Amino acid sequence: MGPQETRSGDRSVGSNPRRGIVYTLPRCVRSRLIIQVVMNASSPNNPGQRRHRLRSVCWTLLLIPFLVLPYRWLWFPCALAGVVLVWPGRMSLAEVIRRDETLIVGSTVVLVLRTALDPEWWVPWTAVFGLLCWARSRAWWRPRLGAAAMPFTVIAAVFLLLRPEMRPVGNPGVGDGVDPNAVLVCAGDSLTSGIPPLSADDTYVAHLRKRLGCKVINAGVADNRTGDLLGRLDRDVLSHHPTAVLVFIGGNDYLYGIPRGRFASDLEQVVGRLAAARTRLVIVEVPSGVVWNNFAGIYGRVARRHGAALVRDSRLRCLYVSELLFRKYRSTPMTIDGIHLSPAGAAKVADWLTPYLEAALAD
Repeated sequence: MGPQETRSGDRSVGSNPRRGIVYTLPRCVRSRLIIQVVMNASSPNNPGQRRHRLRSVCWTLLLIPFLVLPYRWLWFPCALAGVVLVWPGRMSLAEVIRRDETLIVGSTVVLVLRTALDPEWWVPWTAVFGLLCWARSRAWWRPRLGAAAMPFTVIAAVFLLLRPEMRPVGNPGVGDGVDPNAVLVCAGDSLTSGIPPLSADDTYVAHLRKRLGCKVINAGVADNRTGDLLGRLDRDVLSHHPTAVLVFIGGNDYLYGIPRGRFASDLEQVVGRLAAARTRLVIVEVPSGVVWNNFAGIYGRVARRHGAALVRDSRLRCLYVSELLFRKYRSTPMTIDGIHLSPAGAAKVADWLTPYLEAALAD
């Protein structure tokens, strides 16, 4: 027997209890109820919920670029999260975190994700941030303390997160000008040697030769990894009795999946042997990944150990990120294939390196 029918043409719920009591209502009432439910789901009546969603979207959009930008810029979202955390007000710590959890938690996640293998970046700031959270949760916390803590939070973020990028590592030499009798050897891979169809005059080494006014030797070999450079160090670098050596290598180690420990060992041996030969050293930190940096911290530790100058990867990272996003829209791209430097890119890199090398080659 089929289900019973009501006089209005609607089915009763007796034969199918899962339909619920809504189906006992007239069709016009059901339609209005469904429309109201949909409207409530898509646009909550509570203005606080709408504001919370809007804040979360804004904080998410703000954090996304910092997944690829250089480390030195991470101070900004971290400082902003700290200011939001200590902002004078009567809200409890739990209420503040619930309101701005996307920024407060997200900034810390981005910082740790980007710099997990380089503790000098994230450990000090997370300790300060944890201290702020602890103080904010105490019963003695007052709005005036929040007002006093805001400038402290910004200064701490700048000092702990921006300072490592600005601080020079090592001091290879200071003088009035480049010694014209000095010899500079640029040791590296295809970023140094260049690749066809470009000529040797299109490399950053050629631009350095014009800028520095001394003997500059190109000791780059395409497809070289750090271990390969170690194997030819005597023949291609030390045999020239250099005054200074520019070490610009590591990209192929990343592309070939060389383990972090092996890369660190190879770079340590290369720089150690050059330092033992009493050459002045300038090391270029090569980006190793867009978000996760496989070799984070290695270049800095090796440079400090041997008194070398370190060219941080900030500008090179910006160059590659901009090429990744905008290369096809540029009239003069910085690379010829997304990796290898174009003549314009080589000139730009030479501009960045010149101040470090002038110091290393000074009288």
